Amino acid sequence: MTAFDDAYKQYTVDTEDACPVNPDRLAAVEDNTELMYLHDPSLLRNVEQRYNQHDIYTYTAFILIAVNPYAHIPPLPPPAFVGRRARSPHILAVLWC
Repeated sequence: MTAFDDAYKQYTVDTEDACPVNPDRLAAVEDNTELMYLHDPSLLRNVEQRYNQHDIYTYTAFILIAVNPYAHIPPLPPPAFVGRRARSPHILAVLWC
């Protein structure tokens, strides 16, 4: 099987080593469980895409993944955390659950 990376560099890959790719509309989703194909490469790709957009927090169901947690955290008031979790992934969501 022939595969290409983001720079269109060509690779030859065994079919059993290839993983399905999520459609572009699922790029940088806030919760990894929204991905159509949830496997290690797609999870890491989603976290990478969110990090590149300066979104350092990503959910996987009720688990909060933080990449570079030493970045500045903008303050959010408690009303943003109504219900079981925040509207968007944020470290303070852990405190208000």
